[in-house]
Amino acid sequence: MKHKTKNHIRAVLLLLTVLAWQQAAAQSAETPTEPTAKKKKVLNTILADFNTGWITSEVTTPENTFKWRNGQGFGISYRRLRNDGYGIGLDFAHSASSYPSRSYGGEYHLNANYYGVSLLYGGFLSQKFIATVSIGAGCAYTFGSDESNVGFGLKQAIDVEYQLTPFVGIGAGIDHFINISTQQQPNGYEKKYAINGFKRLALHAGLRVYF
Repeated sequence: MKHKTKNHIRAVLLLLTVLAWQQAAAQSAETPTEPTAKKKKVLNTILADFNTGWITSEVTTPENTFKWRNGQGFGISYRRLRNDGYGIGLDFAHSASSYPSRSYGGEYHLNANYYGVSLLYGGFLSQKFIATVSIGAGCAYTFGSDESNVGFGLKQAIDVEYQLTPFVGIGAGIDHFINISTQQQPNGYEKKYAINGFKRLALHAGLRVYF
């Protein structure tokens, strides 16, 4: 009888040991250590944003002079961050502004596309918040009611985002674009600045997809 009781106790202890080991393994898989979690999170990100911005350059039309003219746009970017915080990105951005002008049927449209590559630095501020800063360069395509021009573009950006899930997040930030035109003076319009082109400051917000 005592022998059977000892066997039962050993079996129960063995069962409890196995159950404890399984629970510890499950918890370890669900909640990895902080360095492991950060290593697996957000190396690659797709950013899709809408923005509202202002052309800070002085734009002179045949009838008037404008500055800080508001317009809307959107952008799509790819970002890859290494574990040390440095990374690279690919950027596309579109903006559209309009100016009252009787010479152009009531309104003159000024649009710009930016295609560029960027250098990044950023990382996790906490378990859910991520911040990045970037500087980029590329091609700037400007087109309006009666003109188009391909030039050089620069972009600087600050972005802060929040992870809703390991795969989806939301973000917002500030962009600063410099479009340098190869055309000295577009027809009927003069962009007055230290450069031949214009500058645009924008606020953006949108979706983040992580993989």
